[in-house]
Amino acid sequence: MNKMICSLILDEMFEFDEDYVIEQIQNAYLEGSACRRLGGIRYKKNDDNTTEILAWQCNLADVQNYEVKLPTIVRISLDENNIVTNVNLNNYFKGSQGIPCSQKYLNKRLKKLVIGQDYDIKNSALRSQTALHCRHIYELVYGACSFKDYCIKNNLNDAYVSESTSAVETEKGLSCVDNISINNKKAITKIEFNNFKGNMKYNVSGAIESVSGMEIVGYYLDEDEWIKINDNQLLEVEGNEKYIMTFMKKVSPYWQHSGSTFNLKKKFYFSQIWPTTLFGILTQAFGLTTFNKNYAYFQHCIAGIQRIDQVPYCIGVIKTLDEGEKYFDNFSVEDLY
Repeated sequence: MNKMICSLILDEMFEFDEDYVIEQIQNAYLEGSACRRLGGIRYKKNDDNTTEILAWQCNLADVQNYEVKLPTIVRISLDENNIVTNVNLNNYFKGSQGIPCSQKYLNKRLKKLVIGQDYDIKNSALRSQTALHCRHIYELVYGACSFKDYCIKNNLNDAYVSESTSAVETEKGLSCVDNISINNKKAITKIEFNNFKGNMKYNVSGAIESVSGMEIVGYYLDEDEWIKINDNQLLEVEGNEKYIMTFMKKVSPYWQHSGSTFNLKKKFYFSQIWPTTLFGILTQAFGLTTFNKNYAYFQHCIAGIQRIDQVPYCIGVIKTLDEGEKYFDNFSVEDLY
C-alpha cells in the first residue's frame, strides 16, 4: 500500500477554526492520485447541552497537469433541543462548475432551509438530496447529522472524523483507497475498478450510458495485509438509471464493511464511500482517466450526474440565467457577484 495516497489531514481534535481548516486543505496534495476527496467533521456538545459542528470537504483533481482544489466548509450550531440556531457556508466555497456555483446564493438557500429545523436524519427537510441545490453541501449537512447521532449513541461529547478517498490510475483501471478515522480509530478500504477503459459509453449529456465487462473487487487492510471482502463482481449494464442503481449495489458491501469497524450499518452516511457519495467521486475519476484529464470533459461528466432529463438539480450546471431563475427559488444574476 502507498501510505501517502491514503494519508489524512485534520486527524486530530482541532479547535473550531475555519481558517485553520482552510490552511490544512491548502497544504494537501493529490499524492499521485488522479482524483482525491478529503473530508471530515468536528463535533462538540457543550456543558449547556448546545452543540457545535464544523463539517468540511475538498475535492482535488489532476486536470491537464494542474491541481484543482475545491473546498466546502459548513458550520452548524444547535440549541439544547437539537434545533439548528445557525448555519453558514464558508466564503472559501468553490463548487466544481465555476461561477454558477454561487456561495452567496447557496448560503442563502442553506440558511433558509436548515435554520429552525430539528437536526435529525429522519427530518425530510434534511433528507432531500436536491433541496439545497448543491451535492457537496448536502453531503456535509446530512453526513454531519448522522455523525452527531453516532456520537450520541457512543457517549462522545467531543469527537471528530477525518477521511481521505483517492482514486489512483492503474494498468487495469482505477484503485480507490479510502482511509477513515474516528477519534484515531481507523478503517482502510481499497476498491479496484478494472477493465472499463474503452468499455464505458457516455451520452451527449455527459452521463455514463452503458458499461461492459467492468470488474470490481474490494479489500480491507488488516495491519499490512489486504484481505478480500467478497468475490470479484462484474458490472455489465445498459441505460444510465440502471447503471447508477447497479453501481451503488455493487459497492455497498465495501461501505458496509468499513462501517462495521465502528459498529455502524446503514447510518454510516458521513463516510465518503457511502454509495451515493462514492458514485460522484468515481464519476469524476472515470472521466479524468477516460478523457486524459481534459478539463472540459471533466466538467461535462460532472454535469452528467447533476442534470436529469435536461433539468438542473445543482445550481452549478445551469446553462443560462433564465434556467437558473426557472429552477432555483429566488436566484438572480446578483447572486453571482
